Amino acid sequence: MDYAAAITALEKVIALENKQKDKSQLAELLEHKDVVKPKAKVKKTESNLVKRELPYFKYHPDPTVTGAFETDTVVTCDCCKQPTDVYYTNPFFAVDDIEALCPWCIADGKAAEKFEGSFQDDISVDAVNDKDKLMELIERTPGYNGWQQEYWLAHCNDYCAFKGYVGWQEIEPLLDQFADIESDLASAGGLRLTELPNYLKDNGSCQGYLFQCICCNKYRLYYDFD
Repeated sequence: MDYAAAITALEKVIALENKQKDKSQLAELLEHKDVVKPKAKVKKTESNLVKRELPYFKYHPDPTVTGAFETDTVVTCDCCKQPTDVYYTNPFFAVDDIEALCPWCIADGKAAEKFEGSFQDDISVDAVNDKDKLMELIERTPGYNGWQQEYWLAHCNDYCAFKGYVGWQEIEPLLDQFADIESDLASAGGLRLTELPNYLKDNGSCQGYLFQCICCNKYRLYYDFD
């Protein structure tokens, strides 16, 4: 006798008619030692998202680490209209109100082309004598969030890679690896190196932005105030 099947059938009948006779029969079945109460079936669902390798951005190599890409939910990319669980919500300068862009529409330039927008103000960058590099930075590189207008540093005639948000605690161990931190401080706003421990704090009123040269690996620093 298939006790498990009988138990399941009786439980369904009791749920519908609630007769004492059926309850008594169910109690008798449950007394059998060889009865294993059937487990409830769990409905499995599979995501329709196809996992793809994230594109590489040489001027922003770790966008998920820096927070440029969010991964907390599934959204629809405003450019390709496809669902994505990795998406960008940082600055994008365009006429249209853009809520989310997928990494692939950023990397291939479709987002910038479709909305005639940019991820970085082309006058808020260091001078680099190569228009193609500028276009890659402003049209195909995810940006970062600053307190004020974001500024992108360069070194060795190329734009630096954005490494993340920093305070004094994060940069102190790296001081001997900067190209010229005193010059960076003077250009950004005039703070002196001796003042940084009192002012520069990650997620503070004086926020630091760390860049690294993609040629010589020297660091550079930009900062602003809220």
